[in-house]
Amino acid sequence: MPKKMDKKIKIIIADDHEMIREGIKSTLKDYLSYEFVAEVASGRDLLKVLKRFRKTDILLLNYDMPPKNGFEILYKVTLNFPDIKVVMLSMSDDMELQVQSIKLGAKAFLLKTFSTEELIETLVEVHKNGLYVKDQISSKLDHKAYPLKLTFNAITEREQEILKELDKGKTEAEIALTFGISKATVHTHKNSLLKKTNTHNTAQLLKEAMKRGLI
Repeated sequence: MPKKMDKKIKIIIADDHEMIREGIKSTLKDYLSYEFVAEVASGRDLLKVLKRFRKTDILLLNYDMPPKNGFEILYKVTLNFPDIKVVMLSMSDDMELQVQSIKLGAKAFLLKTFSTEELIETLVEVHKNGLYVKDQISSKLDHKAYPLKLTFNAITEREQEILKELDKGKTEAEIALTFGISKATVHTHKNSLLKKTNTHNTAQLLKEAMKRGLI
């Protein structure tokens, strides 16, 4: 069993299931020296809390956090709070989900059926080494290519908004009306998105954005 650490690890738990949050807190209290700084039950609250606790070491993030999917939340956290290490939690053992989580910036992936030993080992390794990837996930990663989010780091808030409107099937003219800007401006933003994602048309752009959990 891992020994207690001298330096406290500051942790935030983001999960909409109270039973999971309480279980994690109980485990950490018994087996790990830590500072439990906050817990949240929705993605909407999470970003607000992270602004208050920027010194957090590790965020335990439920993939199925409402109201958005875990990949979109993960992207925003890693973009705005790059020093906070994210451990993705899920009930699903889908390998693609696990691989994508790491590619998008998570430092580890942990099934919610974790044992006490697995939880503590994951937290200790992530805090100490910055990454904890099991062999079955590591073998599926192109270590020269991830994290995939690197191509999205420069996307502006307006570009994100336009991306979501494109996903709704809107034309550039319709998007221009939505935001009260010119069609030419929308076209410029779209071209910027294409360049940043190394895609050549709207269909490719949306496919790439969906792969990264941005839409």
